[in-house]
Amino acid sequence: MERDERATFSRWMHLRSHHVVPSIGAHGGTVVNDTGDGYLVEFPTTLGAVRWAIALQHDLSRLQAGANDADLMQIRIAIHVGEVFHSAGNIYGEDVNIVARLQQHSEPGGVILSNSVFQDLEIEHRPDCELIGPLFLKNIERPITAHRVSNASPRPTDRSYPITTHRPTIAVLPFRIIGDGSLERYFAEGIAHEIVGSLSSLKELFVIASSSTLGFGSDWTAQTDPTDAGRRLSVRYLLTGTVSSVQSRLRLIAELSDLQTRFRLWSSRHDIAEDELFETQDVIAAEVANHLVPHLRQMELQHARHKPPDSQDAYDLFLQALHTLYRFGEGDFETARRLLQRAVDRDPEYALAHAMLAKWHVLNYGQGYTSEKGASAEAACAHAQTAVDLNRSDPLVLALYGHTLAFLRGELEQAVSVFEQAIAAGPSCAIAWAYSSPTYAYLGNGPEAVVRARYALRLSPLDPYAFFYQGILGMAHYFNDAFSESVEKCYRVYSVNPRFTANIRVLVAGLVALDRVNEARDVASVHRTLDPRFEIKKFQARYPVREQDRLQVYCERLASAGL
Repeated sequence: MERDERATFSRWMHLRSHHVVPSIGAHGGTVVNDTGDGYLVEFPTTLGAVRWAIALQHDLSRLQAGANDADLMQIRIAIHVGEVFHSAGNIYGEDVNIVARLQQHSEPGGVILSNSVFQDLEIEHRPDCELIGPLFLKNIERPITAHRVSNASPRPTDRSYPITTHRPTIAVLPFRIIGDGSLERYFAEGIAHEIVGSLSSLKELFVIASSSTLGFGSDWTAQTDPTDAGRRLSVRYLLTGTVSSVQSRLRLIAELSDLQTRFRLWSSRHDIAEDELFETQDVIAAEVANHLVPHLRQMELQHARHKPPDSQDAYDLFLQALHTLYRFGEGDFETARRLLQRAVDRDPEYALAHAMLAKWHVLNYGQGYTSEKGASAEAACAHAQTAVDLNRSDPLVLALYGHTLAFLRGELEQAVSVFEQAIAAGPSCAIAWAYSSPTYAYLGNGPEAVVRARYALRLSPLDPYAFFYQGILGMAHYFNDAFSESVEKCYRVYSVNPRFTANIRVLVAGLVALDRVNEARDVASVHRTLDPRFEIKKFQARYPVREQDRLQVYCERLASAGL
């Protein structure tokens, strides 16, 4: 309408009279209310309503197949089933309110079904759907579960969310001003810039540029529903905040929301003096960056689990594999491999899935799950090379490639170079910092190994896989001859994941170094159960520690504990 009122009106009138209204009658429906740009329609059966909705969306898509995206006229359809009151040609009731609110959650060109509609359909008549929700609808107290019809409109659109990407999508809106003050307004825009800058360094996220979000202005909430802002920006997650004056100090509140479920996932509050503005701006930006990825990873995993298996994409499969990989149970471990293989089969150019398959083979090798270590090492190197060939700018891909070079090939200097590339590509990538730590330990630089492992933990303190970083820190302390610190960290990891054999070996060697031999033997007995094929002679031949005297002492300590 804004670009060309007359042409838009003419096109919509044509679609209404020649396609929308006739299709309603053809499927047994009745127009109850016509709002000009929308309809309230009643059908005698849920199946008739669903068939009408999908047929209409396909018809509209076909009619506009040659149109530019800017000229597409797409509609949203929601369907709900329930009892209504009839009066003066209209219908009323809570279920009418629900379907009206539910319609706002449909994608352009899409169809969304309430759970009651989905359950009312016979199994053979149910369309392929993606489970979404619970949705919290305006003025509806109870949450509503719904299903989004897959491919309701054959033509894809860049107006729907989430964006098709292997990363969570997020936008940061300017912090809303509560009260007056030019300084606050300036700061509200500045904090959004800083947070976007911090998040952009995290390659795990797809971050909308601040030039797009600042257009909403710091008074955006006075005019715009955050959900609508998210749709317009094509993101799933939205970071918002407020700035207010409280007794000569500034109060900043930041909130992260999932726009599909309308859940608030995380919030933070800071009360600061005006002379702390710039310092606090950096603190909030770092805090958001450090805490955001673990939250989003868990949320994305939950969404992936609710999808029917046939509709799970490569990213969904990757997340589920990551969740099971580090449990180190043999059943979980094999499940992780199958999920990663499915991800690669579904998207052969998904670099991170190849990289994580390489990591799976490294763990298969290091945990002693396979007797064919040569084949496992070759598979790890092949997948790592494929991943880096597909994407040389992803810090996670580079980090896993560097770890493979160091651990399996002993190419330590080349691995260091790859890790530096990874950190340059993603300065806030915790995995890149963590995996570089063992390489420095292998090279004999214990202090640097400790610094890098500590920094990884600082970057991702709430990561559900932080125990893995703790284990790396325990190893770094050991090779820095800080045995008490090493044992303390390794015991912490052991309590969380007692099947992590690499951590157990470091713990055993550290206990022996502290002359706690009986304690070391008890822990070593667990290792023998987990990896009965372990042999120190073979381990020593392949372990990439550069200083042979140090490696000899390490292996002697393992032997003295009974390995």
